[in-house]
Amino acid sequence: MGSGGVKRKTIDDFKRPLFFEDFAELKPFHTKWVTVSPETVMQFAFLTGDENKLHVSDEFAKTTILGKRVAHGRLVVDLLFGILHEMRFWNGSLEALLGVRERFFAPVCLGGMIRYWISIKAIRVSAKYSHAGVVTFRYFVEKNNEGTVSNTNVSSGEFEVLVRRRQCSAEEPRQS
Repeated sequence: MGSGGVKRKTIDDFKRPLFFEDFAELKPFHTKWVTVSPETVMQFAFLTGDENKLHVSDEFAKTTILGKRVAHGRLVVDLLFGILHEMRFWNGSLEALLGVRERFFAPVCLGGMIRYWISIKAIRVSAKYSHAGVVTFRYFVEKNNEGTVSNTNVSSGEFEVLVRRRQCSAEEPRQS
């Protein structure tokens, strides 16, 4: 049982997309492992204009304290939203991203594998939009340390989204 006597469900127990009401019942979960490829880093650098040599130049990266190229911190965080989309987590129920806060603890080298641990911090009905609610998520990112049995916490933070209530799904008119 979760807080307030609510029976908690795993992510696999829900039909997708998830709506505001579902998040009160959602147990913490983790995503699949994903590889941060050199191609992904180069695409991110091109799209954002952040072509810092630490991310795009092997020669320069060899001269740094890390000795090799690393992924952009924002890329590591932003990949989470792509994974949630791939999971059909809130496709058709997400209204807006309201904010993201993050901290970084360790680099992710190109070719590194990461996964995300996600839990619900808070949910509340929106005061401004009666058809939706605000959900605040906590997350942390861990990387797989090849050749060891332990993983390293790379980043952690929170993000807040506006999500439709079930009775206001895309097929039905919004209530205001």
